[in-house]
Amino acid sequence: MTAIVVVIGGSDPYAGGGIQTDLMTMQAHNVFGISVLTSIVTNVNGRFEIHGVAEEIVKAQLDSLTDIHFSAIKIGLIVTKAQVDLIADFLTEHPQIPVVLDPVFALKETDERQNESLASYVMERLAMMSTVCTPNLSEARALVQEKQPETKSDLTQLAKQLVERYHIPMCVKGGARFLDREAVDVLATLQTSHTYTLPLSTKQTTNGAGCAFASAIAANLAVGASLAKAVEQAKQFVYESITQGIYVNETFASIWPKGGI
Repeated sequence: MTAIVVVIGGSDPYAGGGIQTDLMTMQAHNVFGISVLTSIVTNVNGRFEIHGVAEEIVKAQLDSLTDIHFSAIKIGLIVTKAQVDLIADFLTEHPQIPVVLDPVFALKETDERQNESLASYVMERLAMMSTVCTPNLSEARALVQEKQPETKSDLTQLAKQLVERYHIPMCVKGGARFLDREAVDVLATLQTSHTYTLPLSTKQTTNGAGCAFASAIAANLAVGASLAKAVEQAKQFVYESITQGIYVNETFASIWPKGGI
């Protein structure tokens, strides 16, 4: 039977992330993605804006999944505390399902960061019910008010600080701005840590990489992979997705999560 994964997050008109990238990632992994929208993003005259979906509609979407048997949940952009509460209730109803929490606190195309109280609330309400959390470097630092890591050891220490605070595995994404020639991610648990390293791609087609990474982890968990293996496979998948990415227009370049090159 084909595994089904629920993806919760925002809609991106350029498919440079969000629900569109989540669903493409699921298809590339031969699992079936179904979605719950929390927001719709627009870009008018170069200004990205996030428009939240009304709470009653978010609830109705979640209620629509009552009789569906799914194997994993991936959570992305959430825009209100009321949405957080609805999602927390949904997770409570499915305690045995693997959950990948990607704490998207802002779009990389915008200068605005959602307020710190919302970011803290997301972690306070949802982290304890998640299998793994996948913050990028900026999000990880914001959660623990830590300075910029300069070495792999520093990145590991940052991940371990998050584990100690939230008591769940943390996979911190170093991203393109961490080291000059390597793409480094660290998965830390209370007992162990794993460092994943690939050459840093020179391509600019990176929009959506974080969403694809978290979604690929969820897809791998849905079919029974261990967390460490799910992260390893997801990192390779994102590297390939960047390599085969496209320019949606002259200035916006996205990954293409379509599977092998």
